[in-house]
Order: sequence, then structure tokens, then C-alpha cells
Amino acid sequence: QERMVKRMSNTTRIVDKLLAKELVTREVCPTNRRKIEIKITVKGLQLLKDLDDKTEQNNSDIVATLSENDLTVLNNLLDNIRQ
Repeated sequence: QERMVKRMSNTTRIVDKLLAKELVTREVCPTNRRKIEIKITVKGLQLLKDLDDKTEQNNSDIVATLSENDLTVLNNLLDNIRQ
């Protein structure tokens, strides 16, 4: 939830959708019942693997027209945003 763009995002709703698609599992921690453990399933890992090539190609397409200098500036701007 900390890394989400909208901090007020409904994490539970998102996890419920992933559960319905069998991409994750949810278990109550046996030693701390307030803690919920979310684990990615084999199906979830396969989906991520399938998306890797598409994501890499999409990223390459986006920056294909940028010069080395443009890429350096973009990198610096993104670093500044993350801080």
C-alpha cells in the first residue's frame, strides 16, 4: 500500500480481485491474528512472466525516440519524483 499512487487505495478490494482470479492466496498469520499474509500463486507468477516481454517491449517503444541526453534528463526527473 505504501508504494501505491493513491495512498487511500482500497488494498483489501484489490487483494479480493486477485484472489478471485486465483493470482494470490490470503492466510491469517498463526502467531498474530491481526496479520494477513498474501502470497502470489503459481498462476500469478506465470502471468507476471508472460507480461515481462510485453512490458519490456512497451518500455523500449516509449523511449525509442529519445536521445541519450533526453534519457538522462528523464532518469533524473524520475529520481527526483521518487524522493
